[in-house]
Amino acid sequence: MQEAIAVFLRERRKAAGKTQVQVAEEAFEDARRQGYVSTLERGEAVPDLPTLLKLGRALNFSLADIELAVSSTKVPA
Repeated sequence: MQEAIAVFLRERRKAAGKTQVQVAEEAFEDARRQGYVSTLERGEAVPDLPTLLKLGRALNFSLADIELAVSSTKVPA
């Protein structure tokens, strides 16, 4: 799941034509949070719900979009 979220965030940002700095500014009102955006995109952290909502506003996605992306990448047990 963590990797699926990372890929989803990275792909949404690139599709929007935004840099990590721009996403940090829009989502967190702080360009210095670019490092955190990078950490999320590398799958080194899992964003909590408030963070996902902020990123969703910055990258124009809903929680349903991310749920669909995560569920479509699950490997059967």
